[in-house]
Amino acid sequence: MSSLYPVNIDVSPEQLKRLTMLFKRSYKRIVGEINTATDFGVSRRKAILRQIDVILEGLGVDVQDFVDKELPAYYKRGARDAVKQLKNVKASIPIETGFSQLHREAIVALVDDTVRAYAESITGVKRSANLLLGKMTRNLLTEEIAHGVVTGEALRKVRQNIKGILQEQGLSALVDKGGKRWQLDNYAEMLFRTKVVEARNMGLVNRMVENNYDLVQVSDHIGECPLCRPWEGKILSTTGATKGYPTLQEATDTGLFHPNCRHAINTVVPSLARKTKAYDPEKGALIRKPGESLKRK
Repeated sequence: MSSLYPVNIDVSPEQLKRLTMLFKRSYKRIVGEINTATDFGVSRRKAILRQIDVILEGLGVDVQDFVDKELPAYYKRGARDAVKQLKNVKASIPIETGFSQLHREAIVALVDDTVRAYAESITGVKRSANLLLGKMTRNLLTEEIAHGVVTGEALRKVRQNIKGILQEQGLSALVDKGGKRWQLDNYAEMLFRTKVVEARNMGLVNRMVENNYDLVQVSDHIGECPLCRPWEGKILSTTGATKGYPTLQEATDTGLFHPNCRHAINTVVPSLARKTKAYDPEKGALIRKPGESLKRK
C-alpha cells in the first residue's frame, strides 16, 4: 500500500530514546539510593523511601511534559490521513483543517489516560522498593532479636541479598494479567508505542465521524500476531451505524490493537469503495443519506 494508506504506525526512534532515558535515569538513581544504604533500619528505610518519592515525582513531571508534546502529533496525523484518503475516493469533505472542541477534548483525554498509565507504573516501582526494603528491615530485626544487636555480618548478607534481587529481578513497575513483570523502561516504551497507534487511529476515526463517513479497513502486514490475523484486511464500521460489518469496538475487544500492535486503520481504498456501497468515487459522494445504514452487495 502507498503512504496514503499506511500499513504500520511506527514511533520515532528519537522519541523512544528520549522517553526511555527519562525512566532509565530515574531507575538508576533509585537503585543507587538502595545499594548505597549503610543500614536498613526503620528510620533509614523511611529516609530512602522519601528520596525515592522525590525522584519519582520529578519523573512524573518529565513524563507529563513529554506526552503533552509528542502524543498529540500522532492524533493530528490520523486526522490528516482521513482527509487525504477521503479525497482519494473523491468524497466531499466540508472540514479539512482546524480542530473543533471534539478533537481538542479527545487529545486531552488521550494524554490524561496515558499519563495515568505511566503514573501507575511509577507507583509500582515505589511499591516494589517498599516491599524489598521492608523485607530487609524485618530480616535485620530478626537478627537483632536473636543476638541483641545487628552484626556486621548480618548487614553484609542483607546488602548482598538486595543487590542480588535488584540484578536478577529489578524493581517491577507492574505485573500484567498474564503474570509478566514489566521493568520501568520496557513498560514505558511499550505503552508509548501502543498509545501512538491509538492516537493516530483515533484522529482518523474522529475526523471521519464528524464528516459522516463510517467504514475503515484494517491494514495487513508481515509478522502479525494471532490476535490481529483474523482482522487483517477486514472492513469495519467505526460507529456501528453501517449494518453488515463488524464494528471497530468488536475487533478491539477480541485483540486487535493489543499492546505493541502496529496495525493502522484506513478509509477503504477506491477499488473497494463501490463494493461497500459506502462511497461512489465517480459521483464523489456517499451513496446513502446521513442516518441511513449501508449494506454490502
